[in-house]
Amino acid sequence: MSGGVDCIVSYIDLIGISEELDNNTPHAIDKMREMHKIAYDAANNSVPKYKKVYYWNDSVLMLALPNSTHDYEPIMREVNRLKRAIDRIWATYAISMKGQTIPETLPCTRDHLTTGWIDQQRAVYIQASSLAFSNCFEVEKKLGGAKKPWYLDERIVNHISTSQSRTYRTVSLHPRRTHRKIFLYDGDLWNEDLQSQL
Repeated sequence: MSGGVDCIVSYIDLIGISEELDNNTPHAIDKMREMHKIAYDAANNSVPKYKKVYYWNDSVLMLALPNSTHDYEPIMREVNRLKRAIDRIWATYAISMKGQTIPETLPCTRDHLTTGWIDQQRAVYIQASSLAFSNCFEVEKKLGGAKKPWYLDERIVNHISTSQSRTYRTVSLHPRRTHRKIFLYDGDLWNEDLQSQL
């Protein structure tokens, strides 16, 4: 991809929170706000390998820019710790995909309604934009029914070491409907101590 750089995009989602909201369960909003605080704290303290951490409603999206394949395991250990911290308040699943970023092409956007420039705080480009980002949702759509806590791109799995049991499914992904193995894990990738790291 022209101008793009290698990236790992990780997506964490609270399981079943929508149903709780539909049932008007009051604590569902509280749990989302707790998740936001955990994601905010992690972004500022404990996930230095991640360039950006976005959070909204019941989801967290993270962008890492590895310098080499040696960065993959430290990157994945960070998101594993964050997922485990969120799991303490509500069960989650996570998807991590490798790809290349789509560079921002409009550093300034003209506001055609007034003749001024849009306040940069109002127009926010999500730097995690990539085929990896869109493939997170492809994996969610195609494999979410498996109800596993982790879904990992084979291009990440090949560069990390974990003893967690796994299976895989072959999924058609972007670009050009390429077939790729997605590994499904039964639990945390690593059982590291959370107290000293989050």
